[in-house]
Amino acid sequence: MNKANKANKANKANKANKANNIAGGAWVALMVVLSGAVACSSETDAEPDGDSDGGKGSGGEEHMGSGGKHTDGAGGKDTDGAGGKDTDGAGGKDTDGAGGKDTDGAGGKGTGGADHGGAGGADHGGAGGANTGGIGGAADAALMWNFDMGTVGMLPMGFTNDSGMWSVAADATAPSPPNVFAQTGLDPFNLALGADSYLDLDMTVKLKVVSGKDDQGGGLVWRAKDDQNYMVARYNPISKTGILDLRTVIQGARATLKTLNPAVVEGWNTLRVVVQGQKHTVYLNGKMEIEVMTTDFTEAGKIGLWTKADAVTNFDDLTVKEL
Repeated sequence: MNKANKANKANKANKANKANNIAGGAWVALMVVLSGAVACSSETDAEPDGDSDGGKGSGGEEHMGSGGKHTDGAGGKDTDGAGGKDTDGAGGKDTDGAGGKDTDGAGGKGTGGADHGGAGGADHGGAGGANTGGIGGAADAALMWNFDMGTVGMLPMGFTNDSGMWSVAADATAPSPPNVFAQTGLDPFNLALGADSYLDLDMTVKLKVVSGKDDQGGGLVWRAKDDQNYMVARYNPISKTGILDLRTVIQGARATLKTLNPAVVEGWNTLRVVVQGQKHTVYLNGKMEIEVMTTDFTEAGKIGLWTKADAVTNFDDLTVKEL
């Protein structure tokens, strides 16, 4: 009987252990299933339109995580992060960051080139540029020379001293201090030409009279072939009425197309010329003053700055946009 009792007890114990093992296995299986359900749920809670925070995780498409396309993360296309295309970050195309194409930052295409305002280029306003400080862009963007990166006493890069005496000078009153482009010579006509050629354009400069007994002020030159052939708009405030005229210079001979007497404004004045085909329009201090049609100078030519005789004049913020 004792042996039989012991055998029965052993059998009961084995059955109990098996039951416990089965129950434990079921519990583990249940936990695995639940764990998988949780994981699955965590992957399906994201919005399908990509408005989630980290939907497919890093590198996925149409999410707000990092590295994805159309995301707010870093490195994705159409993102607000860094390195993506069409982003506000750095290094992307069409961005406001640094290094991208068509950007407001430094170093991208449209910036930093010759006579522009990007970083590292010659004659620019960005870091590392020489001679002038300006803003720069591609051919369809406005270019500005503010001459602030230039060396005082030297010509700014991109310009030639065709007649007179031209150099970068310091002027604390400049619209964009500290430097200006100054003419201090006494030639009959003083001319500094730029390197690039334009056909149709919108060009502006700010100028200030420094001195001059016979003549004062200065002007803008465009479609210039050389120092003997060009068009020029000149503002001369030597008298109380002032003189604004539009002229051609052909083989050194001047011809006045139109002249008038605008009110004189002390200090800095803004002269602007808009040229489209045969139409040449001159503005002074924001007001259109002259509009002339002419068949002279129908080909592209250089731009430049101009003064007459003893007119010592400071120029600043020369801007040109090709139309």
